[in-house]
Amino acid sequence: MADAVVAPSLLYTSHRYANNALRQLTYQFTLPDGVYLLRLHFAELFHDSAGDRVFDIRLNGNSVIASSYDVLEAAGRMDAAVTVSAIVATSVIGNVVTIDFLRERRRPMVSGIEFRVVGAETTSSAMTTESSASTILTTSSVLTTTTTSSTMFR
Repeated sequence: MADAVVAPSLLYTSHRYANNALRQLTYQFTLPDGVYLLRLHFAELFHDSAGDRVFDIRLNGNSVIASSYDVLEAAGRMDAAVTVSAIVATSVIGNVVTIDFLRERRRPMVSGIEFRVVGAETTSSAMTTESSASTILTTSSVLTTTTTSSTMFR
């Protein structure tokens, strides 16, 4: 969870953003029962001031992965990669995982979405040893979430 950005740098040279009329960006994935590391990849390529693009990230409609998330603020500068990670259990209705990026200021965006299978031992150690992670105790399927440090890619 406090790992370095591991995606190829090419991933961070573009992003998908919300349609202006919809004001949000939504992805749905069908996964088998299990526990997964969800890693969201970002790089701010357009805005050059913190606060220019701010959005919430929600999982399955109600779990907040990040509130008022500002990619530029998290990364420290434009053209720098940053990830947000969460442990996700997929024993949800129909095994569908929905990720919503909800606009607060300007269009929400994402450069990449990654799921990795996590073993039971990894999940419990991640929850107890990750000091920068914030544990979310709700009825949702998010167990823990954290933001990694940024890496320049250009």
